[in-house]
Formats: sequence, structure tokens, C-alpha cells
Amino acid sequence: MKCLNRAELDQNTVDTAGTEWVCLNVCGTPVRTSIRTLKAFPGTFFESVLELPSQADCSQNKARHLLTIELDFSLEAVHVLLATLRAARSSVNLAFRAVQDGLARCGVEVRLLFDYVGITWLLPTHLPSDFDDPAAAMSVRYDHFDFSCSTNSMDISGVIHFIHAHKYLAPSPVVSAVTGYQKEGPQPLYAVVNERERRLDILDVQKEIERDRTWRCGKFIYMSLSIDRKLVLDLGSGHALFPTGMLLWISPPPRDTVHLTLSAFSEITGETKAIMTCHMLEFGPHVLREQTDFILCRVPITPSLRELYRMFCLQVEFEAGNDAPSKLFEVEFFGDYLSALAKEALHCQRPRYCFLSEYEGFARGVFEPEVQQQVAA
Repeated sequence: MKCLNRAELDQNTVDTAGTEWVCLNVCGTPVRTSIRTLKAFPGTFFESVLELPSQADCSQNKARHLLTIELDFSLEAVHVLLATLRAARSSVNLAFRAVQDGLARCGVEVRLLFDYVGITWLLPTHLPSDFDDPAAAMSVRYDHFDFSCSTNSMDISGVIHFIHAHKYLAPSPVVSAVTGYQKEGPQPLYAVVNERERRLDILDVQKEIERDRTWRCGKFIYMSLSIDRKLVLDLGSGHALFPTGMLLWISPPPRDTVHLTLSAFSEITGETKAIMTCHMLEFGPHVLREQTDFILCRVPITPSLRELYRMFCLQVEFEAGNDAPSKLFEVEFFGDYLSALAKEALHCQRPRYCFLSEYEGFARGVFEPEVQQQVAA
């Protein structure tokens, strides 16, 4: 690292950065950027370098100086990093989109550079699906399966399965030196909320696993569809999902039109918004409504509504206003998962499962999955 004397700027030059400039020497190629950009995130390599005494000594001279930092990384990865940092000055969600774009172009180099700089918390685990195709976001699909005669089966694996598998395979709890978060053991992700009764019942997966080890996938719900119930998914503080889509297994097929609404809460923005609404029409008489008949709902999230969210809330309503004898058996999400956001990136934190602030005052209990009437396929 060295300081170079630089001639005064031309009188016709307009400095829009409003800060001192830095030269990144990327394998011999100079790339100029501002100190403001490099310090967009706290606790990074750049922040520590720019706080060195040598930089302060240089700034004492009236002549403007250009700090040079040598980087032995690919030029394309450096451009991805600078795009991310510039976007972060406006929005963490916008910065994350820059990361996604960069990973698609030069994933390995971007990961190496981000690890060196100290912002690996912005590198996601991607859970691929058909929702990655923008054309898949044009419609919600409802597929009927009759498992009494079907010769095909499937085990859907997405974000929820990944989280549970990762936690069960992880060693004893440790505290990250980078983020300060403790890597916990398996924690319940779901809660069932009844606003009318002011109850919040937590789905204790650990207890269900002791009865049936297939629950280790984490996707099972076994909740009757009701207008009085809302399903809340809470990834935990510092965790976030950039959702591309959601899959629901429902059985038996509803006898009435069902309206589904998925809302999301972001710790980064502090906002709660509806990110998906759809309608599942009544299936015709050729579709049986037995315990072995299932509907697979493929629900994409509109690309413009995809952001980093911590909590999701699924609500159902019925055209006739009455509850249906149908159950929600499984829920799975897809997209980009972040497990340790920097605390400086969080704007608003809430207690666990409190999708709405009013849920803090609800009585808490344990949700009992309704599995007793299940018929094996």
C-alpha cells in the first residue's frame, strides 16, 4: 500500500463522489473508486486499511493524494464487488441482486474475493428449482396426484430441507467470530397462529422426530386448512430467504375455491408486505377427494417482489366462507438462503414467530400435527 501525489483536478471536473478516491491495482490494471464506496459495509478489509495511520498522514497534505491497494483477484470479480458496494449505499437488497448477478458470471472468483474482503455473509446458498426460469413466474400451477394408483413418487428438497439437514449434521453449537451469531441446534421454524383465539402454537419438529424420523426433512405440517389459522415460517434473526417460489402439498383436493395469500417480513427494511396471492379453483367431478388424492401447488414469486425476508405468513380463505376438510401436508421454499446477515444490515428485529407485533401478546403452546387420519399411499 502506498500514497501517490496527484495533480489537482481540472477545474471543469465535477466530483460526484463527495469523498477521497482510491486506486485498486488489480493484477496491473488500475480501477478507481471512492473511499465512500469501499466503506459501504463496516468491518471489511477495506475499512481496516483505510483507517491506517498512513492514510491520515497523507490527508494532512493539501495536495490531494491517491491511495493504491494491490489486489490479486480477477478484474471481473472486482467489478462485481464494487457494484455490490455501490448498491449497498442505497439498499442491501439491491446489493444482493448485484451479488447474484456476479455469482452467475464468475462464481468462484467472486466467492474468493468476498471471503478475502470479509463479506461472505452476503454469499447465498442457492436452492435450484423450476422457479429459476423467469417464464415460470407467469402462472401458478395445481397438479393432481392419485397415490392409490400412481407409479410415480417424489421427495421435494428445498430450503426447509436444507436448513434441517444442515442443523442436524452440524457439530455442537459455536459462536461465529465474524457475525457474532451462535450456530444453534435444531430450532422450530413453524408456528400456527389463531388471531381470533389469540394463540400462537409452535410446531415442535424435534418431538415429532422422536415419533417418526421422516420428520427430519422439516417440511411436514399436517394442518387443517382454516380461515382462523395462519402458518408462520420464521427463519430466525439474521437469517433471510430471497424466495423464488413455494410448493404446497394439499389433501384431499378442496371442494371449494381457495384463496392463498403469502406475506413476508424483512429485517433489512422493517417492512411487511404481501408477495403472492392466488386462487385455486374447485376441481371437477373427475378428481376424487380421498385421502390418497393430493394437489401439488407450484407457486412462483413475482421477480419484482423477491427480496431478503426473514418471516413468511401463509393465509387461506374460502369462496363460500367455510373451512374445508383439506389439510396442508408439506410446505417447501426455494431461492437463495443467507444464514448470517451482518447485524449492521438489520433495520428491525422482532421476537421469534411474531410476524405481526401484536403476536407478542398471544398465548403460546405446542401445535399438534393432525396425522391420525392419514392414510398411507
